[in-house]
Amino acid sequence: MSALLSLSAHYPADGAHFYILDFAGVDDPNADRLRDLARMLPQPVQWGRRRELPAIIEAVAAEVARRQALDDENLRGLPPYYLFVYGLQRARDLRPDENAGFSSYTYSDEPPPPPSPAQQFPQIIGQGPDLGVHTVVWCDTFPNLNRMLDRRIHREFETRVALQMSADDSSNLLGTTAAAKLGVYRALLVNDEEGRQEKFRPYSVPGPQ
Repeated sequence: MSALLSLSAHYPADGAHFYILDFAGVDDPNADRLRDLARMLPQPVQWGRRRELPAIIEAVAAEVARRQALDDENLRGLPPYYLFVYGLQRARDLRPDENAGFSSYTYSDEPPPPPSPAQQFPQIIGQGPDLGVHTVVWCDTFPNLNRMLDRRIHREFETRVALQMSADDSSNLLGTTAAAKLGVYRALLVNDEEGRQEKFRPYSVPGPQ
């Protein structure tokens, strides 16, 4: 919510597009907070849960494909797109297909099936940023992140934030064991491009006001 609010405040009403996949559980104390926030923002926002996942992923993937066909001059004038995924560990339709590398199709006149959301999602993460399409993901634990995203995709996230975790998980996710030394109510931000590590106190969840 803090990232979404900050980005919205940074852009004019027509300056960015936001897509939000919200997998908050029914017992989550923040259930529906992102939906309520989405209704308040001045920019175009599409919010959805599991039922809307295929359409939202398809829309963002189509925008990535469209921008790949443009030259740099035409890209410069396009508004950025932001895809938010809250609760990645619950997004079963984005989990990598173990059989993705093996095709059961033989030669026929029928076209191959369209890519699944699980195939499109890593492409959005990897190819999108250079085209102005960015992804913000929240996942509850590092083991669950590994189940949902291939390790090679982790490094596509230039900025990573972690709360307290084991030294092994911290080293694998951030390249440092520093997150193992965090106290309660502390987090660590790591930015690869800037070579920066910053300890900070996370924001509380914003209220409606």
